[in-house]
Amino acid sequence: MRVLLINPRTDNMARSSVPGFVNKLLGTNPVPPLGLLYVAAYALKAHHHVEVIDMVAEGTTLLDLQKYLYLQQPEIVGITTTTLNLYDALDVAKEVKRAEKLIPVVMGGPHLSLYPDETLNFRAVDYVIQGEGEVLFTELLEELDPQGHPPTLPDWEVYPYRDRAVRDKYKSTIAGGKQMTTMITSRGCPYRCSFCYQPPDGKWWARTALSVFEEMQACVNMGIDEIEIYDDTFTHDRQRVMRLCSLIVDAGLRVNWNIRTRVGSVDQAMLAALSKAGCRRINYGIESIHDNVLRAMGKGQTIRQSEDALRWTK
Repeated sequence: MRVLLINPRTDNMARSSVPGFVNKLLGTNPVPPLGLLYVAAYALKAHHHVEVIDMVAEGTTLLDLQKYLYLQQPEIVGITTTTLNLYDALDVAKEVKRAEKLIPVVMGGPHLSLYPDETLNFRAVDYVIQGEGEVLFTELLEELDPQGHPPTLPDWEVYPYRDRAVRDKYKSTIAGGKQMTTMITSRGCPYRCSFCYQPPDGKWWARTALSVFEEMQACVNMGIDEIEIYDDTFTHDRQRVMRLCSLIVDAGLRVNWNIRTRVGSVDQAMLAALSKAGCRRINYGIESIHDNVLRAMGKGQTIRQSEDALRWTK
């Protein structure tokens, strides 16, 4: 099938709740839509023809999209959706239906995992993908096109190179405009915080340290200076983290990278290894400075752990 995957603009987000200076940063330094690119990688593996339009990075307007739809005539359109860009995503869906009512419109992303039924109430949306999108979207393609050949098993060692082909469009806001990209090395979370969009089943799985290292090495070889890792709990498996750091140091790989994790899953030795391997920024989910609030959230951590982690990190 001719598949078009779209990362919408963020115009409506800017007009609603986001300060102007934040929108300016988002507009000038977008990040690769990694979830969408994983979906693309799986669909390509299933022998579909896939095109990705990043409307943010490419400055694509709805008029540009209209022209593309008329010329290329995709058979299905997938749109990545967050709560902040929901109305922009709906504008894209309406544009698709305006071009051809029979084109199936599929939406996926964090917002849809929380509000699938509400999203399906919008007339321009035909399908919603809840949860991990790669295999589910490819299975949907199989249902709509029996001639497709979807992968039989999820392949966690497959990662998308397509975002790196247009790497000049993705530059780091924090690191002074250097070439950057994004990565995912694990999925899920073993914790059960009450506010989180992750499924409460506690499942967590990860790529091997060697697989992560090889992707980082490929990024460096392409001229990328900084890697933003979007795992929710990167340091959950201490052995994997230490192995990755050793691989990076032993190979002399020079790249700055950043992670997200919990304060309770780091220690001084791990932080020293991360720093030596080029990790330059850690985003901790602290949430509150009151233990009773943390208990109410089901966070499973304490203020003392936050204080220790921050002191060790600095």
